[in-house]
Amino acid sequence: MMWQSTKAGDLLRDPRILVHSVITNREGTEGEFKVRGTASAETDPGIQRRYADAVAKNLGWNPRPARFHLFAVDIDEVTVIRYDPATGDQHVARWPPGSEFIRRATSATSVGEPEPATDIITTA
Repeated sequence: MMWQSTKAGDLLRDPRILVHSVITNREGTEGEFKVRGTASAETDPGIQRRYADAVAKNLGWNPRPARFHLFAVDIDEVTVIRYDPATGDQHVARWPPGSEFIRRATSATSVGEPEPATDIITTA
């Protein structure tokens, strides 16, 4: 992150994070994901140097170690949600503990209580 940015300051103060994918259409048919976890500042000069070298090689920008914030993220939970365009049902898979469920659409903007499911996560 940019050196001394507000976002970096927020993470240094409160390390909880939620990363959410962008939904690119009204129906949300491509699905979405959420990753929750905890960020910790990575201040080791060697790790910062390796990161800066990788950025320079891949992006053509040469960040200076100790002039950016680098964070390691410990992932606590991942949620994947997809929507059935025909029914409006919400299919949800969560890790941990590896649970899957469906929320049936009750209106155009509402879903019901979770119902167990076992076919959301596939190994295709």
